Amino acid sequence: MRKKLVITIASILAGLTCFAQADTLKKREVGLVFSNLNSFGLCYKSGKGNTLFRITALSLTGTNNNGDYSNFSTNGTANSIPANTTNSFGAGLNIGFETRKQINPNFYFYYGAALISAYSQSQATAINPTTYNIDYYNSSNVWTIQSSTVSNSSVSKTWSFSSGIGIIVGVAYRLGQSFSMGAEIIPSVTYSYVSNSLNSDTYGVNWKGNSSSGYTAAPYDNNLITEKMTKGISFSVINTSAAITLAYRIK
Repeated sequence: MRKKLVITIASILAGLTCFAQADTLKKREVGLVFSNLNSFGLCYKSGKGNTLFRITALSLTGTNNNGDYSNFSTNGTANSIPANTTNSFGAGLNIGFETRKQINPNFYFYYGAALISAYSQSQATAINPTTYNIDYYNSSNVWTIQSSTVSNSSVSKTWSFSSGIGIIVGVAYRLGQSFSMGAEIIPSVTYSYVSNSLNSDTYGVNWKGNSSSGYTAAPYDNNLITEKMTKGISFSVINTSAAITLAYRIK
């Protein structure tokens, strides 16, 4: 009886020792992060026990769209005028830690904090042409058509930078020994700088004169440039702060 008790206690102590050793082993995970279907990135986590250091690099999907107005004619000359061009880019970097609380062998809750930062820039160019005709009999009594295209163009540029502190709250489910899937939100307080500039230009040809003396082409150009800088503190608990992570545990 005493021998069985000693064996049982020894077995329990051995199990606890193995568990403690396993719990102190360094954990490393790499994963893919998806946020709001238009942002993706990589996440790396490392640490011992239930507290892990984490770094997440997010890259917003960029855009590059082009278009043009074709077959515009000015006095019989065909023109192809650029219409709308849009491009944008953004990136973010979050550095922090998380602490995990096991709910059951395959499911755990985690929380933590992170320093978050993000940068984005965009540029949009729009040109809206209008063609008009001047019809008249000239001094030789010949029917004459003068055609012109007047365009209104605008170039809008925006860049922004934000930095702040976020609170991490999430849950994760283990998919076997190596993979896990998690969902988290990061409500945050950030300080941001936003710069906007707009260059608006109306240009084309004005026809000066009358039907008796005829019309003379006169170039027309009216340019307006505006710039604006805004900054301030904002609190965010929006969809863009929610993310899905698919992680792989490095053994």
